[in-house]
Amino acid sequence: MSRGRIKSALDSRNCMRTLVAVADTGSVVKTAETRGTTRSAVSRVIAVPEKIADTPLFERAGHGRRGVRTTLLGNIVAQRARTILLELEDAERTVEELHSFLKRFEAEKMSEQDHLNREIGTAIVSLDRELTRLSVLEGSDPINGASRVGLGCWRLSPGAVKMIHRLAGATKDRLEAGL
Repeated sequence: MSRGRIKSALDSRNCMRTLVAVADTGSVVKTAETRGTTRSAVSRVIAVPEKIADTPLFERAGHGRRGVRTTLLGNIVAQRARTILLELEDAERTVEELHSFLKRFEAEKMSEQDHLNREIGTAIVSLDRELTRLSVLEGSDPINGASRVGLGCWRLSPGAVKMIHRLAGATKDRLEAGL
């Protein structure tokens, strides 16, 4: 087996989970049953790190007892594998939480954007109504202060100007806030 294949097999979660399971149960057979594989497959997984270390990680329980127990190195490797597996699970949880947060953030951002779009739409409709009302004017309107200054061009009433300024200010504030 090439060094690259051995390293690849050792790095796999399956290998670490199998080593930890054998160390915890003290049995290749029980590990095979719980992991849904064969005894020989479990033995092959254990053989990879043993080959790299050039020493056994497990030894027979002995004295007529069935099963295996970890050697000193096997205990160290199993403990390190437990730590790595816990860290991997923690990293996966963190990634899932971050993904969930980003989804919520995007939804809230879209919700805020929808709200802003509704406000802009409402202001545009109001402005359109104001302009439509102004379009029926001929000349000047001393009450609203609007007058026609050319084809399709109007001098707006103070109310329409205030609405445009308010909308522009709110839009500018939100854009500056990054919404």
